[in-house]
Amino acid sequence: MQKILLVFGLVLFFHSFLLAQDRKCGNNYIPAYFDQNFMQKAMQSSPTARLENQTYTIPIIFHLCYTESPTSATRQVSQAQIQSQIEVLNEDYNRFNADTSKTRPMFRSVAANANIRFELADIDPNGNLLAEKGIARHKISKGNWDIKSFRNTISTQTIFDPKQYLNIWVLDSLIEGGESYLGHAQFPDLSGLAGLEEKNGLETTDGVLILPRVLGSIRKIPNLPLSERFAYGRTLSHEIGHFLGLLHTFHDGNASCSRDADYCNDTPVLTSPSNRIFSCENDRIVCEKVAMHENFMDYTDDICMNMFTICQVQRMRWVLENSPRRKELLSSKVVTSGITARTELNIKIYPNPASDVLHIDFSNNLHINKTQILNLLGQSVWVSNQKQIENYVLNLPNLPKGIYFVHLETTQGLVVRKLIIE
Repeated sequence: MQKILLVFGLVLFFHSFLLAQDRKCGNNYIPAYFDQNFMQKAMQSSPTARLENQTYTIPIIFHLCYTESPTSATRQVSQAQIQSQIEVLNEDYNRFNADTSKTRPMFRSVAANANIRFELADIDPNGNLLAEKGIARHKISKGNWDIKSFRNTISTQTIFDPKQYLNIWVLDSLIEGGESYLGHAQFPDLSGLAGLEEKNGLETTDGVLILPRVLGSIRKIPNLPLSERFAYGRTLSHEIGHFLGLLHTFHDGNASCSRDADYCNDTPVLTSPSNRIFSCENDRIVCEKVAMHENFMDYTDDICMNMFTICQVQRMRWVLENSPRRKELLSSKVVTSGITARTELNIKIYPNPASDVLHIDFSNNLHINKTQILNLLGQSVWVSNQKQIENYVLNLPNLPKGIYFVHLETTQGLVVRKLIIE
């Protein structure tokens, strides 16, 4: 079973949890401490809130908290797996994800691009270059943790400045009440948004927790050891939604068709999470309306999720403009390379699979400054710093058969393409 739990107070923080098998919720209903239309009214009077075309960039540090046990899954997480998750986030939050075509017709008019990008940090809080881009590895004493204990110990001991980094902790196991969870997120403080408390946690615990078996995507690295139903990286898309002020689209208690669970009128009212629907294409009728089970903030399998709505985007961008430890992220200087995983840039590699040569075609307005091939462990196996200003042919090195990733550092960001060598 997979479950999300919200806990109130300064010690038991206001969080969300995902239980292992189903996305099944045990949340308490979130009271509306503020006017339901506060955010919409405030945005009308705020000039910064209307800059919807401005891209907001959030730097991320992944804290890989592993044990010496050979069964520690976190210990095996590679740079490539992290990179695949960053690609998923940038696709999902910018509506570049290929499965946008699966958004059903009745919801396409409210599906929205959040225009939020995520980049891996280059430097640590002391200004030193990270040994692995976006990654800090920590050996810890045990693999199984309850949420409160992990937050009060490992999080507070390892956190990077939450005004400069979105901290994401990866750990082998989360146990709460005898049950196993996949993820956990801390909501923003002082957002003024309906449904959120003013204080939702401590600065020293701010961020997201996630298990390695839902980190990354088998669409990008087919043999990642991920949970079958949560193997496309959508758990982190969901949890970061909470980090940016989004609530579940379904009721967290006291189900009623007259209550709006997430304070967004463009998400149909739900009285319960969708969980295991028979098919992503099926229409589930709730409160006499079709349920939006493709929304990232419902509970469905990763394969069904593909959209945020206009109102959800407004809430997230409002949080980034106004909430402590969120608005400061936008001026962070911990990403120094200027390299971003740009999935939308039109660069083609062929043939694929390849054996001895690889053609790389790209548009005339791009230049490629560096070409690199990485294996599944994220290790560089070949690199060229020769600048390319037009289509070129790469003579492949003698590499074992298998799956690799071609990293192309362009004048408009990093492009990653999967390559099969046979």
